[in-house]
Amino acid sequence: MKTKQPRLLDYWPLFFLLSFLEAAVALLALLRIPTEGEGFSVTRWAVILPLLGMIVVSSLAVYSSWRNSNFRNNWLNIIAQPKLYGFLSIIFPLLAAATIIGAFLLRWWDPDQLLPFFERAWPLLAFIILFCIQSTVWLLLLRFGIHKPDFVARKPALFAFTILLFVFVFISLTGLGVTPDPSNPGEPGIAIQGWQMGLALILSALSLPLSLLPSFNSNSRRTDFIISVLIWVLAAGIWLSVPNEVLKNSFYFPIDPPANMPLPYSDSGYYDYMAHSLLIGTDYTGIIPTRPMYIVFLTALHLLFGNNYNLIIIGQTIVLASIPILFFVLGKKLHSRTAGITIALLAIFREWTSLLVSSETRVSNSKILLVDTPTLLMILLTIYFAFRWLERRDILSAFIAGGVFGITLLIRSQSMVIVLFLISIAFFALRHSKRPWLVPVLIFLLGAVITIAPWLTHNYLRIGKFSFDAPFQYKVLASQYAYTGNLDFAAVDLENKSLSQILITFALKDPGFVAGFITNHFLTTEVGAMLSLPLIYPFEGLREPVNLYWTTFDSTITWQNSLLLLSYLAVIAVGLGSAWKRWRWIGLLPLTFNLGYAAANGIGRFSGWRYNLPADWIAYFYFGIGVAEIFLGLAKIFGARIPEPNQTVTTGTTSSIRNPIIYS
Repeated sequence: MKTKQPRLLDYWPLFFLLSFLEAAVALLALLRIPTEGEGFSVTRWAVILPLLGMIVVSSLAVYSSWRNSNFRNNWLNIIAQPKLYGFLSIIFPLLAAATIIGAFLLRWWDPDQLLPFFERAWPLLAFIILFCIQSTVWLLLLRFGIHKPDFVARKPALFAFTILLFVFVFISLTGLGVTPDPSNPGEPGIAIQGWQMGLALILSALSLPLSLLPSFNSNSRRTDFIISVLIWVLAAGIWLSVPNEVLKNSFYFPIDPPANMPLPYSDSGYYDYMAHSLLIGTDYTGIIPTRPMYIVFLTALHLLFGNNYNLIIIGQTIVLASIPILFFVLGKKLHSRTAGITIALLAIFREWTSLLVSSETRVSNSKILLVDTPTLLMILLTIYFAFRWLERRDILSAFIAGGVFGITLLIRSQSMVIVLFLISIAFFALRHSKRPWLVPVLIFLLGAVITIAPWLTHNYLRIGKFSFDAPFQYKVLASQYAYTGNLDFAAVDLENKSLSQILITFALKDPGFVAGFITNHFLTTEVGAMLSLPLIYPFEGLREPVNLYWTTFDSTITWQNSLLLLSYLAVIAVGLGSAWKRWRWIGLLPLTFNLGYAAANGIGRFSGWRYNLPADWIAYFYFGIGVAEIFLGLAKIFGARIPEPNQTVTTGTTSSIRNPIIYS
């Protein structure tokens, strides 16, 4: 490394020459802007003088560094001054990020009022951004030199991209996944705003210089705890900052006197009604309620806050603000802290948008008393414990993972379909163990059965048969297996026929029709996941209403958005390839849960809006990992030594640094 420094120090004149040219171009761009009177205003001079000063300083620096080798090797040898190098390596990226954010706010906070100021300030702001980025790269080159890039996951990423591209073409040609089903024409879920993704990527990019610091990539539990707390505070703070007055939708009564608070209605009213039935000691009103674990959760909130629904909403939001923490933990586990932070920020921003538009869309969010967001929380918890099980390979971890999955079933019983996909991934992940792979799977299932057994027993004592949900839930599913009259419960006869008989009979009668709507709804869930990432549509400003372009989405998109979607698929493929390279089959665990839930949507003939919510995070999840892989790959170009995860899985063998393998 030291042998390269004198050679690199000789290029200081080029650095200053580039700075001179950037400042000169910015100054010319500024001077081309017409003035409103004679001469320059004070504001114009405030922008011109820094650029003039930079031109003068750069000119002197070019001459001095070119003519005087002592000046280059001593005064400009920043590497020999660790404190100065450390300060500059942090200040330049932060200044670049702050300038980008400031420029965006100046342009879009109030375009009618601030646009003239932005046009005059932009040349200086653009110069600051370019100079800071250039300086950051130059400092990294001086300190680490440049190395051959090592993208070890390129083959798995290419394979993943090929599959994703095939699905993209298949959907484009067949229309499956983008053709509304008359039985349930639901629009996609909420999309992350473009500026929100940009902000998340900026904060993620700041980890490029941080990734070179051993302390940032250490396995310190305290560091992870601090980051998790900050993520939780950010999520809860942003979500709670949106006033409850936005909740003007079908799940709440109008907020009017004398209560002046959101009172639950429709499905939310049903869950709240059941919670009150427990509070007054009458068991559940009705034979069997649906989503019993969520009803118990609402009951606990009522015990804490009475009937003050404003406080109940705050309590639920505080609990659900742990969702971004789980995204961080899973992202960090599969890849790095950079990935975890990126995914957590995207999740926070998406929920923020969901709250802002909740009065204008059919939506479920952290402030509505529905099970969709709690289901997302429990699915992420199940993924974490399933990952822990497949990583550690011990009996206790398998049993705990099964127990957590059982709780998920008590919140959303359709999650049961996931178990088939989970068993498949467990087979591939555990097939090289000395003990048969079926043993831990049976332990997992035992944990789930023990968890749900009390509820099934309760229902058996009430109606004489084992059942997860209220009878009307089975009528909903049965009514979907018909050509017309969907959701017409009166036409469904469950007295003389079981649900399975109705479904199998109709499927055998017209298997092509059934396969068609299952595939359509399955792909609709996956398309909805892709549409959670922002597309190119008009943006009027930060203080203007959100452009709800996704509510009118159809199969026709512009060529610009087609290219954007393909770029998203490429980054997602990088994320999938990176997860596969590090963990093999275990790295696909989040995708497994997504596919299982999407399959459940297809079988139930439901998809779109809130039905996708527990599964449509998968696109930005692996997108976040892909972004982190790209950024950390750039860090490796500069010679950064990026620590690998605690456990790396290779073909045919599994090694663990921290956790002993108990039954392999």
